[in-house]
Amino acid sequence: MKVLLTFGVIINYFMFFGQTLILTAKDEQGQLVNGFSVFKNSFFIGKTTEFTYPLVYKMYDTITIKKDGMVSDEFVAFTLVDSLTHIFSLMPNIRDKEEVLVKYEKYNRIAGGLNENVIDYFYYPDRDVLMILKSLNGAYYIEKKTAKGSSNYPLAFKPQSLFLDALGNTHILSIDTAYQIWLEDSLLYVSKLSRTLFDVKIKPLISKNTKYVFYDNYSDFNQCYVLSKTDNANKVSLVYKSLNKEAYMAAKDEYNEIVNLYNKETTPINNVILNGTWDGNMVSLGETWQLIQKIAWFIHVRSIPIKCYSFGMNDCLVIVNFYEGEVRKFDWAGAPIDSVDIDSKRLKNIEIHYDFFYDSIYFYGVDNNAKEIFHLNVDTGKLNLIGNLNQIEPTQIKIIGNYAYFLSRNEVGFNKLYKMKIDL
Repeated sequence: MKVLLTFGVIINYFMFFGQTLILTAKDEQGQLVNGFSVFKNSFFIGKTTEFTYPLVYKMYDTITIKKDGMVSDEFVAFTLVDSLTHIFSLMPNIRDKEEVLVKYEKYNRIAGGLNENVIDYFYYPDRDVLMILKSLNGAYYIEKKTAKGSSNYPLAFKPQSLFLDALGNTHILSIDTAYQIWLEDSLLYVSKLSRTLFDVKIKPLISKNTKYVFYDNYSDFNQCYVLSKTDNANKVSLVYKSLNKEAYMAAKDEYNEIVNLYNKETTPINNVILNGTWDGNMVSLGETWQLIQKIAWFIHVRSIPIKCYSFGMNDCLVIVNFYEGEVRKFDWAGAPIDSVDIDSKRLKNIEIHYDFFYDSIYFYGVDNNAKEIFHLNVDTGKLNLIGNLNQIEPTQIKIIGNYAYFLSRNEVGFNKLYKMKIDL
């Protein structure tokens, strides 16, 4: 986070001439790279002397960075992005190098050819199907992989991830669109939604039965978590609420400080707040370097969501609240059943993972050099250590049945898919 705030501060505000991004680059070890050259639409723009380079660009510009001895990387601005920075990946320029496999017997590579980069994946044990999003030489595909073989289906858009909703439906997400799909003998697009509508209507869904729909949301600068229910008459009722009041007050003070500073430093004619044209997007207020720094801190630190999660398990609704250190159960009408404390040991840098198919909740935690997986007993709150992912740098971890799946980059920089047996 400190590296991101130091080297990845955004210059991203809407003006007539476009937007400005801070460009950074990392090597295959994840270390920042300096001295790279910047090209826009094939024209040389400049070269870094430090680790960052500010660049003004417009939609559809192609931004490329190059460095001797490394493979160049490019970014096509299909839309005006709202992130604070763009990080390029510069990998060693090694031609025809054989893929480097993870050198530990407990990790088995199961997908990703020599020049393929795995973007995301999901295993469906009920159908024995592994679905893989991948890129190959600038093209994007979804692959259906079974014990009998595999089939590839090209995609006409750039995918970002797969999403399995609370009802078991599969979606491919791009930067601006969500596609619900069904993959059998062919790729069928069931529905298509804007990402904005998807993020509001589908992503927050926790569970659904004949009487109620349960969904969650974050408010108060993401420091308040709410689980709600809607009945058949569209009556909305509160099921559970958790507020980190101290974090909320701190975020509120910093938010007001940013708004006041913007109003002070921006002329009335250019002030989007006074003009009534502000859409609430904080980054659009970044008119000065001081504002940019404050906004970056606010977005990446102060407004990180409270760690509270809900799951529609087989028997009941379960809430895991790291902030209050508890597991709560509710019946299908939203009435409380039970509450237990979470086992407090080893709760550092925790990610939470829900196995939809086998109805289990897991924690993945990193503490110093230990990268451990725990199973959560929702009845007692106890944690059971079931495996570790040491000696590697895993991403996109998913635990399904008796296996932990994850992505890991080889030495050429491509993500490959691996799995590891866990001890339940």
